[in-house]
Amino acid sequence: MQDYKNFKLIDTRELSDINSTAFLFEHEKTKAKVLKLANDDENKVFSIAFKTIPQDSTGVAHIMEHSVLNGSKKYTTREPFMDLVKSSLQTFLNAITYPDKTCYPVASRNAKDFKNLVDVYLDAVFNPIVYEKKNIFYQEGWHYEIKNIDDDIKYNGVVYNEMKGAYSSIYTIIFDELFKYLYPDTTYAHSSGGNPYNIPDLTYDKFLEFHDKYYHPSNSFIYFYGNGNIEEELDHLSKYLEEYDYKKIDSDIPYQKPFEKAKKVEVEYNISKDENPDGKDVLVYAANVGHITNVKDAFVSTILSDVLFSNESAIIKEKLLQENICESVENVSSYGQEITMGVIAENSDVKNTEKFEALVKRELENIVKNGIDKDELTSTLNKLEYDLKEAGSFHTKGVIYFLKSALSFMYSDSYYDQLQFSETLAECRKLIDTDYYEKFIEEKLLNNNFKLILSLKATPGLNL
Repeated sequence: MQDYKNFKLIDTRELSDINSTAFLFEHEKTKAKVLKLANDDENKVFSIAFKTIPQDSTGVAHIMEHSVLNGSKKYTTREPFMDLVKSSLQTFLNAITYPDKTCYPVASRNAKDFKNLVDVYLDAVFNPIVYEKKNIFYQEGWHYEIKNIDDDIKYNGVVYNEMKGAYSSIYTIIFDELFKYLYPDTTYAHSSGGNPYNIPDLTYDKFLEFHDKYYHPSNSFIYFYGNGNIEEELDHLSKYLEEYDYKKIDSDIPYQKPFEKAKKVEVEYNISKDENPDGKDVLVYAANVGHITNVKDAFVSTILSDVLFSNESAIIKEKLLQENICESVENVSSYGQEITMGVIAENSDVKNTEKFEALVKRELENIVKNGIDKDELTSTLNKLEYDLKEAGSFHTKGVIYFLKSALSFMYSDSYYDQLQFSETLAECRKLIDTDYYEKFIEEKLLNNNFKLILSLKATPGLNL
């Protein structure tokens, strides 16, 4: 067996669905996991991800994501990230804050450029100069601002302003309220991006504590993809990881305890004080239908969500529009380690809540009784299969495979469940000729108390 300096090879296997050979390593000192997907793709990808678990809605994870890319011990320029955007040969360069993890993916076809990108990102996450330059926190997070002595003091900051924009979107508000009430005892009840009303509660000391706790190799998942040399990549990585010892970090996310009784909640949401609220309410029917670690349930929920709520000919979508419950319909997407299914009725009226709930239940019952169009199921499954095999037609496939492998890393001991899908898809296809999909609807969407009926009432000037 080949010896990999400072790393132990835990597992290797062929992943035929994505034409790659997987090598899973563990760094001996820190126990950091490193996944290499080796193949002939010259568009090489690197990413490092950390489990980052917010305990509030101050946006600490989001502000940290911005801040670490504002200079590091080795790269002291004011904005290394923007320098790379302008000068690098990168094919992908980003940083992403999720509700429970923060990811830093980069890609390049040029070997020298790729090595430089990896180095910049590793130094950024492990050695950010935000510890020495407090102003980075104020710039990226929030600070007080006053231009004239007679003006009111205002808040300002990159993330603060970004999230003010995000909260002008009804979808941000819908999902914020939905997961606050569906998963109240978990990190998903908080806004990882940051709620503008809570961001100013974040202190610089709490901000640094967050980095010290979560931005450690023992809490990381590291990923390489493409035709790069494994030994060289690990050797480069080792120069950073060897500075650390193993650290036990509490970053597990407990599952929400299922409800004994379905919840019904009405909340208000803000619109402009001069805006007419008529017809701008939103109604949501959503249920927890399982855990993302169950890949079959994840696929079935995706297929059914399209067939019931999302496709142009989606059954419940058509009925909601025909009966004038609302003017537009969207589906509820999955969230973190929980699989969430449901339907959103937009441009509605909270007075329609009971009618809305009754219609959804009635139509689901009809579907369970009379069956689903098998051609519709087959067509939707074919689309899912194409998207999985073609990585959603994204130009940098390795990034998509990273995000899928990160799902496995975050919530289970397997690193491949989301990357090997042919057998599960074949099983889903066979189940079309049974009543499995109807039973899934009956159990998960109808006779399931782990459910929320949410009404959002448009209220002018609520936040004045």
